[in-house]
Amino acid sequence: MIKPINRENWGKITPKLEQSDLTKIQIDSYKQFLEEGISESLTELNPIKDFTGKVFEFEFLSSRVGLPKITPKVAIEKGVTFEAPLWATVKLTNLHSKA
Repeated sequence: MIKPINRENWGKITPKLEQSDLTKIQIDSYKQFLEEGISESLTELNPIKDFTGKVFEFEFLSSRVGLPKITPKVAIEKGVTFEAPLWATVKLTNLHSKA
């Protein structure tokens, strides 16, 4: 009688570890910077006065970042800067007339 051969397969693929999104932290941080960080940084500068400090006062009220005209991939291919417009609402006060 022939004995059955007991084979062990060492080539089995075991379940992989769950893949984590390694760039999620950077992407979330960049999103937060665009949505809140720029505006917070600009308001930290408030108020900005002229060099004498007696004539004009400049203040950032709000800001927003627009959509870029091209994608990062196209910018790399063309060798141009990846950019987006930044709009800010500001208040300029004449300290002499308070207008």
